[in-house]
Amino acid sequence: MPAPALDLSLPATAAGIGEMLDRLEAFAEAAGLPPALASRLMLVCEELAANIAEHGAPAGARVMTLALRQEGAVLHLTLEDDGPDFDPLSIAPPSLGAALEDRAVGGLGLHFVRTLASDVRHTRLAGRNRLGLTIGQD
Repeated sequence: MPAPALDLSLPATAAGIGEMLDRLEAFAEAAGLPPALASRLMLVCEELAANIAEHGAPAGARVMTLALRQEGAVLHLTLEDDGPDFDPLSIAPPSLGAALEDRAVGGLGLHFVRTLASDVRHTRLAGRNRLGLTIGQD
């Protein structure tokens, strides 16, 4: 039996994010993912897709694609968009120890992605941003 997989191509819009989350939820259920792993997957994908829709789409991103493969208790995810070159890993981590009023706005979502996923990497290939990452159980 082949390992569970999911391949999606969706508009870089709020509607595309909603469809992605619905399909990820169905994948998690069909694959029998433990609730903690399914939650990590949903949070990471929602944050990354929201960044594409909110920041990439106004700059030209039209499509986001997601490729997901399960290998035992580990998920391998690739998320691509056709927007301008942007490496989310280039954003400095937020200053979590600073007082709220002293913190810059934004950056917490990417902090969660870095915390919940491992082996996070960005490449720019054929005019597309490609973010690959691994999500496993604790």
